[in-house]
Amino acid sequence: LLYAELPPLLVPDTLKSNTSIASGLTAATRIPLLLEVLEEFPSYPMQIDVKNGSKELVNLVGSYIM
Repeated sequence: LLYAELPPLLVPDTLKSNTSIASGLTAATRIPLLLEVLEEFPSYPMQIDVKNGSKELVNLVGSYIM
C-alpha cells in the first residue's frame, strides 16, 4: 500500500461541525507523514517505535529525531 493510497482519517462526530473538516479539505483528513509531525511539534515528547523495518529505515527515522 502506497502513502497516496491510504484512506482519509475518520472524523469523530464531535468534530463534524468543524467547517474545515466537514467541507472535505484533504489536509484535514489525511494521515500526516512522520517528518511533518516532527516539524509541527519539535519540542513535544513522543515515542517512536519501528516495529518491523530494515536497518536503513531505522537509521532514517533516527536521523529525523536527532
